[in-house]
Amino acid sequence: MQVRFMIIGLAFLLVPNALFAQEVIKPTLIIGTPEAGEFTTYKTLYQGKVEARGQFLYIEYASDKPVEVLIAPFRTEGEYNPRDLVHAHLEPGAEQKFLIDVSGSPQWSPWAASYFVWFVAEDDSTNMAVQNMESSKGAMYMLPVLALQQFFTLERFQASVFHSLYGIYVLGKPVIPFIGIFVVFLCIFFFVRAHKKHTSYSLPLFILIGGILFFQLRSGIDMLRYTMQHIQSWNESGTFEQLGASYSVARILEQEQATHLQQDITAYVCSNDSDYYTKAVRYAAYPIEIQYAPKEDVTLTHVVVHHSDYTFENDILTCKTFSGFARLLEEFADGARLYSLLPDSL
Repeated sequence: MQVRFMIIGLAFLLVPNALFAQEVIKPTLIIGTPEAGEFTTYKTLYQGKVEARGQFLYIEYASDKPVEVLIAPFRTEGEYNPRDLVHAHLEPGAEQKFLIDVSGSPQWSPWAASYFVWFVAEDDSTNMAVQNMESSKGAMYMLPVLALQQFFTLERFQASVFHSLYGIYVLGKPVIPFIGIFVVFLCIFFFVRAHKKHTSYSLPLFILIGGILFFQLRSGIDMLRYTMQHIQSWNESGTFEQLGASYSVARILEQEQATHLQQDITAYVCSNDSDYYTKAVRYAAYPIEIQYAPKEDVTLTHVVVHHSDYTFENDILTCKTFSGFARLLEEFADGARLYSLLPDSL
């Protein structure tokens, strides 16, 4: 009898997964990765709001080419934070069915009512049709496990703004303030108790120092893991997260300036991304002038093409509104290309 109840209980726990036998995709956080800027240059296939509540987003679609999907819970009505975006790669097919686990987003909670969903494709000729999107709540008994996973999720540091920390979110709520307040009140409670009983104050001091050291250790582990990822990325490919190969681009520009002492180098970064990459090159190449867009009163000497549509035929480089004679100086690991403009363009 006991064995029978155990089997029934185990089957009950597995029901949520048995009902949805489709492949479960675990997306990854997009913030702080090189792909964060690349997706802005892709073709948008679908972008909108999906009313859903639960751990999984069930998607039925058809596509003739690979598709990328980015998902983030809405924090308020019609507003989401790009730092909450998670990304998953979807394979092409006539009748594709997937469950996407959206609990990896820092802002996810079982009470999230709607999501921002964005389908993009690198190939402009991609054809895609979404037949159905709906939520699946998953198993409630998994909430403590999901909460622990979110607590120990690696803190995503922006490569150039380590002072801008996102913080630790659990089930959509920031936990640092709550735990900090709890530690302070706990210290006050034991301090008052020790004062009334005329005992040692070592316990409240131990709690206070222990709490501070715990969070310092938590941040230190994140910083160590993130630093090791950066070192590995730089050693293997010469790229540095969102900064890509911007420092390598800056070094070549500095070498160019050293060989053109009679002329100041002025470079234009042609990119469909945000101005983040341009700012990175400007910072690393200072005092060389780096422009976001060509200016009529300034003579360009170099062009950096980064995540942008361009053509280079018969020594003529065309990127956005710029067109001129050029020669390729260097190709970089992040896909960027550095061109030196020929006299006819100057």
